[in-house]
Amino acid sequence: MLSTLITMAVFADHRPIVTLKSARQYEIVIDGKSYFSHNGNIINIADLSRGKHVVKVYEVDNRTIFRTTRKLVSSTVFSINKKDVSIVVDIRGNVKVTEAKNKKYRKNGRNYNWDDHRKHRH
Repeated sequence: MLSTLITMAVFADHRPIVTLKSARQYEIVIDGKSYFSHNGNIINIADLSRGKHVVKVYEVDNRTIFRTTRKLVSSTVFSINKKDVSIVVDIRGNVKVTEAKNKKYRKNGRNYNWDDHRKHRH
């Protein structure tokens, strides 16, 4: 019984996952926390709460050993609700944020909503 309650609590508290992908090496900062992309690497972030967040993209110049410079390339605000979010940074540093589509229950190749698959008795 206790394990059932714990399982239900885990599913009820599903935190959306933010997937971050960049076409070029940038420093990507979400709410002040830095993530470093490496040409196409995908980073999954699961610890962001629901609500509004700020993403900033910086071009980093490491040519000198004494000083690293950062140049803000773009910035945008996005929201997290119940769905997973994908953030893609293109080669110029432009940010595209999309929410994942709802996954529907599939049976025999046909999409069903929750009420569709129940049999109604007359």
